[in-house]
This record gives sequence, structure tokens and C-alpha cells, in this order.
Amino acid sequence: MDRPIPAFYACYLLRSTVRHQSLYVGSTPHPVRRLRQHNGNAKGGAVRTSRDSLRPWEMTCLVTGFPSKIAALQFDFERWPLKVTFYAEDVYKVWTKWTSQQIEKLRPGIRVEMDESMRSTGESGAEETPGEASKPKGIDTLDVSYATVKGHLEKSRQAIENAEWLHCNICHQGLPSNGAMTLVCPSEGCSALSHLDCLSKHFLDTSSDRDVMLPTSGNCPECGNKLQWIDLVKELSLRMRGEKEIKALFKKRRRTKRQMDAEASAADDVSELSAEDEPMEDLVPEDDDVWHQLPKSSDVEELEAPKHATAFHSGPNPAVNRPTWTRKELRTPDPEPVIEDSDADDWAVLT
Repeated sequence: MDRPIPAFYACYLLRSTVRHQSLYVGSTPHPVRRLRQHNGNAKGGAVRTSRDSLRPWEMTCLVTGFPSKIAALQFDFERWPLKVTFYAEDVYKVWTKWTSQQIEKLRPGIRVEMDESMRSTGESGAEETPGEASKPKGIDTLDVSYATVKGHLEKSRQAIENAEWLHCNICHQGLPSNGAMTLVCPSEGCSALSHLDCLSKHFLDTSSDRDVMLPTSGNCPECGNKLQWIDLVKELSLRMRGEKEIKALFKKRRRTKRQMDAEASAADDVSELSAEDEPMEDLVPEDDDVWHQLPKSSDVEELEAPKHATAFHSGPNPAVNRPTWTRKELRTPDPEPVIEDSDADDWAVLT
């Protein structure tokens, strides 16, 4: 296996909105994209869901928490902490009623909940405001990226690169210098590092379930905070195998022209406000004798730089290094100035 643990992977249950008896089960790392494929809005999908008479399809529930596609396809035997989220209230009610009638209960580590944004508002009679209606809800709110691992990854890389000697907090033996098979506690202020097998044994020894062979969670041996095993090994696999994913995660996004224009406008506003409050005497240089006085005339003179510019050198008296300016011949201004290709044509009138 040369790929990192995926940022997100789920099994899903589709239901036809036209015929509720038609169902489809699948797995995907990207539920929103997959639903668009099943509904024919993007390339892909499945033959079973390609019939127009059954479209559109809806995702009624997701089972998340799988470390890989293989684990998702064998989730009947999966021991990872899983989460079942329902996005159709009627399906959730059927599930609740059915499980309440069963003698065997779900094993610990499986959470079941209804997505609150998808609950029906018919009973309360409250209508959604335009702002609430425009907010993403349901599967559109899912984060399928490695964004949640970014802080943990940054901490691990700094801890491994800056440490004088890498050692395990459990067995106190040395760790590989490249961080291989090394788990790092994500808690802020904790510097615990440990071998993969050492922390696994520590979690199993402190677990109440003696029959499990793979840990699901445990407390950090140094700070005592509860850690999820999937979070630790996901960061490790990303750090060791996800070079491409790490580059994409830390890549600086290019700003759009609209964002750049908005930032420039905001900067201009701040500059104008600060200029109004700034005393003008602070802008006048101390050696004011070097300023040229223009004659009292309605005509504006232009100053022409000397043909042979002298080299500039730093010295105690900046005025000495200033070039000598000569006056240019006065020009008679045109009676009707003409502005060519002016930006003023695009200006808006401020009222």
C-alpha cells in the first residue's frame, strides 16, 4: 500500500425520489460528486442508477470513518469507530424503530445521528428565511479534504525536524530520524512521540475490552488526553506516503481578480483615512532650502532632469547628493485639453 489513508471515505445508501422502493448501495471518497454522477450531472455513475425513470436519486444515509476502500467494502467486520448519519428523516425513523426491536445492540464505537439541517420543518410550521435557504446543508457541508489533519501534520514535522534526539515516550528508545512508524500526539503543548507498536500496546493494555486486537482510542501517556487511533495513523500515513497530497494541502491558493480588486480598494480607503489625520508638517523635510519655488503664474513649469545624471552616494548630507534640475521652456497650455485613453471614462459618479 503506497497511498495514504484517504481524508474521507464512506458507504452510502441511495434512494430514488420517484420510486422509494428503488435503492442503491455504494462507497465513495466524495459523496457530493458521486451523487451528481448518479443523477447524470457528471460523467460516471452506475448502470443501475442510469435509468431516467428513477432519477433524481438522493443520499439517505452515510457510514463514515473507514481508513480505505477495502475496509469500507468489509465494514461488517470493521472495528474502526464509525459514524452513521441520516439525511432523510423518514429513513431515520424506520432505523430507530427497527433497532429498538432488536435484542442485539450496536457495538460501542458506532454513533448514529440525524443531520439536523435535513429535518422537516412541517410540524413547527416555520419557514426558512432566504439566508437560511442559501446555506449549504446535508452532504454539501461535508469536509472531504485533509484540512483537519493540517495542524497535526505541521506539528509532527516541526517536532521531528527540530528534535535533537528522537525517542519514544513509552519505551524510551530511539526513533527513526525520518519519523517512520512514529506517532505524534496532536494535543497542543504535548511533545509526546512514540513507536507505532508501543502506543498500540499501551492503548490495548489500558482498554476495558480485552478481546480486541486493534486499538480504536486511548489516552496519551504524557498529557493524558484521549486520542483516536484513526487520527494518529492517518497523519502518519499522510506524512510518509502523501507527498502529492501534502503539496496540494500547503499550496497557496491564487487570488482571483475580484479578491485583488477588493483588497486594493480597502487599502486605498485605509490610506486616505490615515492621510487625513496625519499632520502635514511631518511631511516637510528639514532641509527645506532644497525645495524649488515656482513663480507666481497660472502656467505650470516642468522641471527637466540634467542630461548627464551623477552617481548617487550615501552621505551625511542628503541634499548634496541631489541632482541639479533646470527649468524647461514654458509651454502655452491648450485652450481645451484633450484626455486620450483616460481611466476617467470608467469612473462611477459618487453622490
